[in-house]
Amino acid sequence: PGGRATLRLGVMRPPVSALVLTTGEVTLWPGDTSWLRVAGRSATGATVPLPGAVVAWVSSAPHVVTVTPQGTLRAVGLGQATVTATLFG
Repeated sequence: PGGRATLRLGVMRPPVSALVLTTGEVTLWPGDTSWLRVAGRSATGATVPLPGAVVAWVSSAPHVVTVTPQGTLRAVGLGQATVTATLFG
């Protein structure tokens, strides 16, 4: 006689060991906007898709450049700033 087996399988994203900005250095004038994008990298260097992941963006100098939760930059003053991305989820 026949038989049946059931397997539940979950496919997970490989662990992300690093975030890489896909946008290089950006130069803006006050009032300009630009967009940042980020990709994940595994320990082996493979690109890791980040669908549904939440990325938090922080500007080191919000009086120079602001950044929205979606990664949109807006230059608001003169100077230099570093924007940091942190991956959640």
